Amino acid sequence: MIRDISFSRLNKKDYTFRIGEDVLDTLAEDIRAIKADVEKVLIFTNAVDEPRMAFKVYEKLESAGITSVTHAIRYGDEAKNFDEAGRALARIHEKEALDCDFVLIVGNESVLELGAFVSDLLYNKAAYAYVVTTPQAALKVPFLSGKINVGKYKSLIGFEPKPSFALYDQIAERSLGVKTLRDVFPVFLQRAIGQSLYQFNNLYLHAEEIAKRDQLHYVTALSDALYALSKLYKEVDGVEELKDYPEYSFGSWVSSALEKAIGRGKFYEGELLAEGMRFEARLASELAGFDTAYVDMLDSYLEKVGVKPLEVDIDEEKFFITLLGKEPEFLQLSQEEQEAEGIPDEVLVKLPKKPGEFTQMSVDQSVLVMHIEAFCNTRRELVPAHKRRGA
Repeated sequence: MIRDISFSRLNKKDYTFRIGEDVLDTLAEDIRAIKADVEKVLIFTNAVDEPRMAFKVYEKLESAGITSVTHAIRYGDEAKNFDEAGRALARIHEKEALDCDFVLIVGNESVLELGAFVSDLLYNKAAYAYVVTTPQAALKVPFLSGKINVGKYKSLIGFEPKPSFALYDQIAERSLGVKTLRDVFPVFLQRAIGQSLYQFNNLYLHAEEIAKRDQLHYVTALSDALYALSKLYKEVDGVEELKDYPEYSFGSWVSSALEKAIGRGKFYEGELLAEGMRFEARLASELAGFDTAYVDMLDSYLEKVGVKPLEVDIDEEKFFITLLGKEPEFLQLSQEEQEAEGIPDEVLVKLPKKPGEFTQMSVDQSVLVMHIEAFCNTRRELVPAHKRRGA
């Protein structure tokens, strides 16, 4: 089964995402449809995907008479960095590929973004396409923001990703785990709330339709989820003004602090993001006029797609400290050292007034404490008594 899904984004070049089995068989034809006289292709990948998928891409190109040069960066999110882009360009220059006709970017979301950035810096600003290697990356392709880190500073450089097409070919994988899809459902919700009330309502109406797909064959599951997602980014009668990428990542402030408080790697990214949105929605309902009906819709959506509240006993003090931007180790400092670093009486936060509209405000720490206590108490009650802290 092969399915083509068209993504139409305002102010961006439309592209087709082809997902299914053996989609690499037509790779050379796809490239020549973009660049008829293609002679040299740069395969931009990472150290993990080079032997696993990039070599398959190389073989497909070679059998079609297309010369290719491969460059592999290190694996991991830390590679999405301006310094890594500089090193990549130097190596590509050594391989005499700066003037390539086309670029195939093979890998997960980190290498896709860095590869797109590097492609824009080549001599002829070569057209490029994505060859996605993980289902998680496939579901996030429409949201790639074009943000590159500089040193320890995140997202300092922005650009506009414009892939000619995208492919996902994973014939070895016959079933897509329920948790894999559910890990990204909260990301859909975050983007919809960041866009507009229309997008939020549209996603809510599709929730059951999307969620039930996770038991089916992985191609059907993934393509149907992406197809439903693509509908969210259609222009509505020429009126709907879609943002390329929401300026504020709803829920991320709390989810990041929560992950530090309970320890990294214990829960899926999507589960933590869902908890962040639940927390921020309730805070916004009290302080920013975020309608309780929106809070109920958010809860209902997450329930429909199977992303339930976490069963975890959270250290409230540690959670509070991380929300204020301190590391958990802050609590290990002496009283004098803590006073020297200081704990602000208020924290500046951005909260939704309604989907697509946010406001910045100062929140008194006493209000935060109240919400933290309520949040932690409800999660603690989900944990069996014998597994709670101090039991």
